[in-house]
Amino acid sequence: MCTLVQKEILIEEISEAMSFICFRLRYDEPLSPESLKLIELREYVYATDHNEIDLEKTRKEVVELKRPYLGKPEILFAD
Repeated sequence: MCTLVQKEILIEEISEAMSFICFRLRYDEPLSPESLKLIELREYVYATDHNEIDLEKTRKEVVELKRPYLGKPEILFAD
């Protein structure tokens, strides 16, 4: 369960994780499974009433999806 403000922050956290992962993939590669899962998660959070969202579980899932990319460098378009 979370508040409406926590839901908004969670959406921002998911978007940040998506951005973090995408900056570590080549632009011409298909989306990674983690990116696709984050898209699903974002859609779920948008569509679900804030009282029905398990905030801590969802945050842990976002952290776990981001974890494989923590040591990878950013890939710039010029690369």
